Amino acid sequence: MNFSFYSKLKYKNPSAAILILLVLILFFLIFNNNAGAVTYESYSYNFWGEVISSPHAFIPYKVLGGDDLGIEVFDRPEDIHTDENNQIYVVDRRNDRIIHIGEDYQLVREINEFYHDEKGKQDTFDNPTGIAVDVNNDIYVADRGNNRVVHLREDETLKQEIILTDEDEMIREGFNFRPLKLDVDHTGRIFVISEGEYEGLLLFSQEGAFEGFIGAPSVTPDLFDYFWRNIVATEAQRDRMALHIPIQFNNLHVDSSGFIFAVASGGTGYVAQEELIRRLNPGGEDVLRREGFHAPIGEVEYTRVQVGAIFVGIGASRFIDITHRDDVDIYSAMDRRRGRIYTYDNQGRLLYTFGGQGDNKGVFREPIALEYLNDGRMVVLDNRTGLLTFFRETNYAQNFHQAMNLYNDGRYDNSYNMWKQTLRKNINHPLIHTYLGLSLYRMEEYNEALTHFRLGQDRNNYSRAFEYHRREIIRENFDLIIYILLFFTVVSVVVYKFRVLDKISRKVVAVTAETTADITEDNLSEQKSVKKIKYFLIKTFNGLKYGGHVIFHPFDGFWSLKHERKGNLLSSLVILIIFLLSYLHHRIYSGFLFNELNLATINIFNEIISVLIPLMLWVIVNWALSTLLDGKGTLLDIFNAVSYSLVPFILVNIPLTIISEFLLLEEASFYYFFAVLSVFWCFGLIFFGLLVIHDYTLSKNIFLTIFTIIGMASSVFIGLLFYSVIELMFTFVHEIYVEVVYRY
Repeated sequence: MNFSFYSKLKYKNPSAAILILLVLILFFLIFNNNAGAVTYESYSYNFWGEVISSPHAFIPYKVLGGDDLGIEVFDRPEDIHTDENNQIYVVDRRNDRIIHIGEDYQLVREINEFYHDEKGKQDTFDNPTGIAVDVNNDIYVADRGNNRVVHLREDETLKQEIILTDEDEMIREGFNFRPLKLDVDHTGRIFVISEGEYEGLLLFSQEGAFEGFIGAPSVTPDLFDYFWRNIVATEAQRDRMALHIPIQFNNLHVDSSGFIFAVASGGTGYVAQEELIRRLNPGGEDVLRREGFHAPIGEVEYTRVQVGAIFVGIGASRFIDITHRDDVDIYSAMDRRRGRIYTYDNQGRLLYTFGGQGDNKGVFREPIALEYLNDGRMVVLDNRTGLLTFFRETNYAQNFHQAMNLYNDGRYDNSYNMWKQTLRKNINHPLIHTYLGLSLYRMEEYNEALTHFRLGQDRNNYSRAFEYHRREIIRENFDLIIYILLFFTVVSVVVYKFRVLDKISRKVVAVTAETTADITEDNLSEQKSVKKIKYFLIKTFNGLKYGGHVIFHPFDGFWSLKHERKGNLLSSLVILIIFLLSYLHHRIYSGFLFNELNLATINIFNEIISVLIPLMLWVIVNWALSTLLDGKGTLLDIFNAVSYSLVPFILVNIPLTIISEFLLLEEASFYYFFAVLSVFWCFGLIFFGLLVIHDYTLSKNIFLTIFTIIGMASSVFIGLLFYSVIELMFTFVHEIYVEVVYRY
């Protein structure tokens, strides 16, 4: 800013100077407010695991600590609970107390002792870690230090004390009941997580009687570990190995329908990441829907670098708490490693992600618990700072949730209109397109629904809508389809009856004979250029036509290909080029239901190289090894054999790619059968073609094939090693150059 100009203006026109100063101050305040309001990114993921930036769904509006309530600051608080009246209960662990906060953010009461009838005196908590409040406003506290669950009436008197020892016949010997977290359903059943307990949630009746364990995740050892433990390892080694025990739950939440949301971590790594969030029915069975692009695992793309036997980096999400919002039927899980909150719908599809780590408003040092208030607000507890952070919905999130509710209520017209409004705020979110498609599908607007399902990369619903759309097309154009079928039937009969193809073939043979009679290899250079071109075209045509014979008569075909020169290098190159084009056609233009490639990021050069290099590497390595094993085939023979072996892929996949546009997911077996058939057909032809070319026995050809694969792998390894060394050399030279330039 030019202060000299401001000084002159101040003396010449004081009111203008004051006005400019006020505008600058106002601008600074507005800018500073906007910059500091939200200090994290909000995003979701698309089908390919790429981050999609989104408008903020929740923004922080208030931070509350113990000093704001006029009491001692929270010291390592562990849990929170909210009831239907927006009353908030906080477990302040190191201060051994429960803090009750009203809807107006004022202190209601501080519970640090209660009257114990049996002891006839006041009792206290010892390191409480969990809390729940039932519909009668009774308070349940996981009193970890005292190895009990305390059930208090609303007036803070003890109603019951739940203690569990290994004397119970359903408890294993040596069991130590140390409750960490708990919740209560609408019938009064109590679900408890006990420290060090891997058999699932402990279930207690309304009267406090232990009824057993529910919801323990099953473990699945990987193949290598199973092989090592059961076949290779000695008895002593097995005894020292870690047991395949399930993981321990970190936290739980019981929704209004009695389903239990639970998050887990730890264990010995044998539980799939997809099962760390679970929704248990009253019988303990996991019924969580995982219908999204990615299972509800939190962060999809994360750093995972191995150093020796240890993985370092941020790693996968480690969920510490979960909560459910009943009015919208969505749930949110907290990632303790990143301080982020991931929200999913009832199908397990990611709606949005927000939050982060730090010291600013809206991010956390060590988040430990989160809860919804009944008006859609959210509160998060930070264990390290001892602060409660309150978030409110933005207009974007309100539209999102309202549109979901309208759809769930069956009001599809209204839902569609609301989703259109939401789409204007975030046109890239695939889930918005999915819900738009679902609304249109319910309205029987199948063609428009297909567009949104495609944009949302939702193949399951696309297939459902396409089935009805295909029926409409067939019904509307049934007469035309019949006429087309009759036309092709008549043409086929005429062609067969009058031997049209035979006549064309004889004509080509006659022209070939006439041309080759005048042109020989010796005098070819003396002929006119037109005849040269004609000769090579006819020769190439015959070579291409011979490919049809080779794929159905491989032994005779490959023998003639080598000894009678039925094929030639030009024909082989043409087949290879057509193969590469058909491969690209198949990769890019396969039907939406069968093509998961991101066409926006496809690199045609890389696609060609990914196929061409292995083929050429096979030819070269096979030739190099066959020269050592008395193979009769030359490099050209091997190349010709490999090229002609690719013909089935061309013949099958070009029509299959076209047909894939008209198939449903239920008809995928047809598509994949022929796609796999073409690949195996090619590999079979390559194998038997080289057997004939090299004049090998079956066993010797198998031996050569195995060593060719090993040779290819070794060549790739050596190539990468050489590339690495060259890269290091260039880096070293560049660093020396930079050092010399900056030093001198």
